[in-house]
Amino acid sequence: MRCPVEDLSPAQKAWRTRRRNAFQRAVRDLIEGREMLQAAQRVSDYLATALPSNTPLPRGYSLRANCYGEASLALEDTLFSPGCLDPLPEQGSLQQLARDLATGLLREIREVTTKGAEA
Repeated sequence: MRCPVEDLSPAQKAWRTRRRNAFQRAVRDLIEGREMLQAAQRVSDYLATALPSNTPLPRGYSLRANCYGEASLALEDTLFSPGCLDPLPEQGSLQQLARDLATGLLREIREVTTKGAEA
């Protein structure tokens, strides 16, 4: 459960801001086709931390455990935060994630999580 911003110390607010800014840079990098593998991992790590593991995600995405047991954003059998024993995402999957982010995936995730919180 997320704590209200008012209850955060200045250091916690700064950390949250840096983390959100890094996530936004990663989304931009993915959409622009720069450092796609690293950007996809940063996006996956941010979403896996921000969302409960049982959150139903749109467009065939899900949160699944990698070989380390850490949550990872997944599209079908592709993990975007793979462990050392998991295969790296292929270029087509990275491009699909970039297209989905560019066409409103985050908005759809926000809608799903908001509806889930209201229920």
